[in-house]
Amino acid sequence: MRDLIKDTHRNTVPYTSNDPDLWDALIDVDGYDSNGDKKIRLIYTDTETAAEPYDQGNCQYWNREHL
Repeated sequence: MRDLIKDTHRNTVPYTSNDPDLWDALIDVDGYDSNGDKKIRLIYTDTETAAEPYDQGNCQYWNREHL
């Protein structure tokens, strides 16, 4: 499995950068609610929250390590 993934997946997503990074990818993966608002599903509470703003070290919003 490791070799197949390594050989067939060429695109990487940087953890943090000024270009699209992991924050952007996570928002894109979770998608939108029925109103068209960007949402993120939190796994510990099984709830949705607004995708933006996201936590940048102040622990007020969602955190990319907990999705």
